[in-house]
Amino acid sequence: MVFAKESFLFTYEGNIYVLESMNARLYKYRVENGLLIQEKETMILPSGSLPAFLTFDSEEKAYISCVGLGKLYIINPTTMQKTGEIDLSEYAIGKESGDKNPEPGASVIRDGILYVGLAQDKSQFNPNTGAYVLLIDTKTDKPIKMISDNRATMATAYEYSGDPFVDEKGDLYIYCVGGFGYFANCTEGFLRIKKGETEFDKSYYFPIETISIPDIKGNKANYIYSKTYTGNGKLYGYFNVPGYVSNPPDYVNDKSMQTFEIDVYNKTVKKMNFDGNLDFSVLSSDVTVYDDTTPEQLLERIEGADIIVTKEMPVNGDLIRKFPASVKLICEAGTGYNNLDLDAAREKGITVCNIPAYSSERVAHTAVMMILNLSSTMQVQMKMLANGNHDNFTKNLQVPHVEVNGKTLGIIGAGHIGKTVMKIAKALDMNILVYTRTPRADEDGIRYVDLETVLKNSDYVSLHCPLTPQTKHMINKETLALMKPTAFLINTSRGALIDEPALIEALEKHQIAGAGLDVQETEPPKADNPLYTLDNVILTPHMGWKGLETRQRLVSILADNIKQFMEGNPINVVSGL
Repeated sequence: MVFAKESFLFTYEGNIYVLESMNARLYKYRVENGLLIQEKETMILPSGSLPAFLTFDSEEKAYISCVGLGKLYIINPTTMQKTGEIDLSEYAIGKESGDKNPEPGASVIRDGILYVGLAQDKSQFNPNTGAYVLLIDTKTDKPIKMISDNRATMATAYEYSGDPFVDEKGDLYIYCVGGFGYFANCTEGFLRIKKGETEFDKSYYFPIETISIPDIKGNKANYIYSKTYTGNGKLYGYFNVPGYVSNPPDYVNDKSMQTFEIDVYNKTVKKMNFDGNLDFSVLSSDVTVYDDTTPEQLLERIEGADIIVTKEMPVNGDLIRKFPASVKLICEAGTGYNNLDLDAAREKGITVCNIPAYSSERVAHTAVMMILNLSSTMQVQMKMLANGNHDNFTKNLQVPHVEVNGKTLGIIGAGHIGKTVMKIAKALDMNILVYTRTPRADEDGIRYVDLETVLKNSDYVSLHCPLTPQTKHMINKETLALMKPTAFLINTSRGALIDEPALIEALEKHQIAGAGLDVQETEPPKADNPLYTLDNVILTPHMGWKGLETRQRLVSILADNIKQFMEGNPINVVSGL
């Protein structure tokens, strides 16, 4: 199904409600066997009503904020019938000049009172200054009073910003979007109405725009795009940062589209980073760490530096040739170094080293994790639960579920990681076929064969080889055709080992059973990449190497690389002088 632009989703008592603002329609769905099944008839609202928010009081009562009409519609969400309406025109601050629409938006119920944010626009997205909230008694549906605060503007938003929330203490927080960053006199920020009170707390105000955000162009945000409260005063959302958002927004690459943690208790903001805290002091007492660096930023940031540490950042020859003369060593913080132009480094007299074998166990564990999960169709089971489908608990098993012992694992590449996977696979009592460039004698339970034999006879094929001109797209339409239709492909090495369009076609046509992909040809994949939605795919964000212990080991080896280089005995060199 396809909904119109400006559609908003709400959930209540296990049902899903979709409010189409532009088309003025409300739909109600239940989830059944992973599918959305429409319940009752579509509710048609008046043209131009611009319904923007749905707030539930009970199974028999909910309120729809009709921005275009300046009204609240009262409905029965069970029967999907209108039961009343509340005209808010007398609360429009421009009524004396003919504007009788206070533009009601986001709302929340606390202690029997409906708090409705009012935009109070002079014209579209041109609000009158100040935050206005209308209080309504949910028993009588009669307005109680309108409260205001001149420290912030526009105590609602038709989109992006989300709803007000009540914390565990019973305090109500309302986010005011200002003028969406367009009007200097329209400030944004959080206001509070304390538990048991019905006026704004004059001792509390938290403007996001005053907070500096490290490593973000423009440094400060205009407003929050969307937000979700999770408890203990913390919520998560996306920011609008002046000059940073592309048009249309790039939800993958825009820094403003990353997740930020907002702490309304301590009035702090930080970019979310689940990588854990690493101790970089083992490298040097003089270390500067950047979360992200563009090619344009690189030359500026390395000015005067002797040693540069990169992590999978593409650094081409033209860029390396512009490096300052001070740079003597590039340490790639990983095993692969295809992101660096080694010839250009040699021309500049720059030594390049890498970190071999630091993540063998963790990457091997990721590969085996994918094998075990695919054998149980775990990705489908988790999706069923996410959709409210509990059939696996109440009916016969709904998905394939098989043992891995006795199955054949084909391994392409027998380096450190490949050998670690072999070790685990032997413990799982799997048969093992290996293809490697270097001929080797068979071992106990391990046969070394050609590539065709691996592909034709394996139940699982796991890739563990470097990306080179010879290995690029080694898994393609022709080699995929050699695999069993019941076989799974695992890739924790490099995405470009696989011809991705060919793999997608094979997965869609069920020419192979499925795939576990920790790496992709383009990282991150584009938003419309079918790999995100295919039921027979496990997709992870190149996380195989990211165990906390693994990354701390990486930092320690980096320190050793630097120490040995400074002492004149460089190690792990991939491009010597």
